[in-house]
Amino acid sequence: MPNAFWVEHIEKGKIYLSPSEAKHLKVLRAKTGDLLTGLDGKGNIYRFQLENIGKRETTGRLLSVEHVNRNEQKLIVLVATTKWPRLRLVMEKAVELGIDRIELFNSKHSVARASKDKSDKFISVMREASKQCLNPYLPELQIIDSADKIALNNATNFLLDFYGKPFQSFSSKIATSRSVRILVGPEGGFSKNELELFQRFSSVVSLGKRILRVETAVIVSVSFVSLLMGRF
Repeated sequence: MPNAFWVEHIEKGKIYLSPSEAKHLKVLRAKTGDLLTGLDGKGNIYRFQLENIGKRETTGRLLSVEHVNRNEQKLIVLVATTKWPRLRLVMEKAVELGIDRIELFNSKHSVARASKDKSDKFISVMREASKQCLNPYLPELQIIDSADKIALNNATNFLLDFYGKPFQSFSSKIATSRSVRILVGPEGGFSKNELELFQRFSSVVSLGKRILRVETAVIVSVSFVSLLMGRF
């Protein structure tokens, strides 16, 4: 059974689950009276007793609510869009690792494009990951069409590049920054114009002696920064 179920809203002590959860509960053979956990992506963890599984609504009786405060330091990942299997993995791991915002960037060299009409698909993936790992917060999601639309002056930025300085040499800077953004390029690298723009606002860093795929670079860099931020 999933670790949690998605809560749509609460009214007068009654929890209303997302319509898609009815099917999940039936497949899992859940029954009235079961004690379950709910999330809403806003930092709340609900405990409730299942009351009804129906086509129109699935409800439960609210037993308790725990609110988890968000980290004061913000962690942002700007990642060039890539093919869906890899992008899906990036989004799942971003939720598991507790990223605060994901910025999907349609780089000139991206092999696939993201658009705002796919937002529901992306959010659905993040919700499932949140339920699995019990992360009470969903990352903010932003889809960006061009480099000049990215606001880079609101965080300490680190641009991943094979020839950059060792990432660990910036440990103290990361630990004391209020917001950190990691910029991860496409398989073919950022374009010349994109690089020129990003380098003006970023420290160029390397993850080591191997060239990593997009999804691997995200996991490694976010894990490293999260450790320095004391998130683990």
